[in-house]
Amino acid sequence: MNQPHLRSPRRQSGISLIEIMIGLTIALITTLMLSQIMGLWWNQRKTTDSASEGQNQGLTSMVLMEQAIRSAGYGTQIGTLINCSTRYAYIGTNGANGGEDPNFAGAAFGVSIAPLIIIDGGTNGEADQIEVRGGKGNLSFGLTTLSKTMPPSSSELDVSTVSGFEVNTFSVLYDPSTGNCTRFDLTQKQNSALKLQQNPGNNDNGTTYNPATNYENSNGYPTYSAGNYIIKLGSDVITSTYSVDETNRQLKLADASMRTSTVNYTLGENIVNMQAQYGIKSGSSYTWTDATGSYAKSALAADSASLTKILTLQAVKLAVVSRVPKRESGIVTTACSGFSNGICIWSGTKVRLDGGAGGTEWQHYKYRIYESVIPLRNTIWSAG
Repeated sequence: MNQPHLRSPRRQSGISLIEIMIGLTIALITTLMLSQIMGLWWNQRKTTDSASEGQNQGLTSMVLMEQAIRSAGYGTQIGTLINCSTRYAYIGTNGANGGEDPNFAGAAFGVSIAPLIIIDGGTNGEADQIEVRGGKGNLSFGLTTLSKTMPPSSSELDVSTVSGFEVNTFSVLYDPSTGNCTRFDLTQKQNSALKLQQNPGNNDNGTTYNPATNYENSNGYPTYSAGNYIIKLGSDVITSTYSVDETNRQLKLADASMRTSTVNYTLGENIVNMQAQYGIKSGSSYTWTDATGSYAKSALAADSASLTKILTLQAVKLAVVSRVPKRESGIVTTACSGFSNGICIWSGTKVRLDGGAGGTEWQHYKYRIYESVIPLRNTIWSAG
């Protein structure tokens, strides 16, 4: 009987289970390595972007403030007004119901017209504030002399020239022999007649700067003689206050003026502190002084001779501190010795970085400090 021929099974082609498992293992390892590499790359990018953002905010804030400080005092004629020993300046709702403007006629005159004032933040490293002042509007130079005597009752000023003067600008009458100065609001200019007018009761956004005759007489306003000066101040004096909101980490700007309401701006994010010192001229060098003691704003405002002192303040040393937004897992910023709330700069000047919250959370962030020494050009020129 014939037996059936048994053929051997054909060899199977394709990928075996073992090969599939090996491939999957290699792919899994590769994926894990790529994910780790991508994670490291992403963390590095976040760190770089965060540092770049903090740097940009700090640099931008410093540049904006440096430009403003360099121009402080422009258009306010501080060099001439320092000679005003007795000042008259009305402010009210009409020509009679008002009084003397303390910012011009009082002891605070030096502070009110000073190109720059630093307000010290406090003894625990709180952020300082800086007030920058300057003229606004058409800042063309205006200087003329009276061609005839002008009694207090007169609203017309006969002058040698009207060049450089514009309506709705502040000017000052100045008598160098007595030191008397009277501020007024120019209401009309007569080019051919060579006259300037200061009409009493002229309303400027609800405020009047030219008093009525009875007010001038009862308050001893002086007579000005031919040859006395008229000095243009400009259409307004702007006070720009730079401050730091430590809680929200923002650089703030508030623009205030004699004629308009205050306007507020946010200039920069991630700004945590700002410190400033006066550069007091002493011979050929500067002495760096905090805005405390006799140089505190309140002390200068109470000092009738403060403008003379202010003219010795010819530079500002400024430090702006920005925080890198990315929080680090460990502590990356070390506190100053004996001061747990921040760091120290210069000769032991405290810089609070915790926003008043305390603790060590602030130490999990990196910071950038931007410093500059800024000359007050207009003060230097005024002081000679």
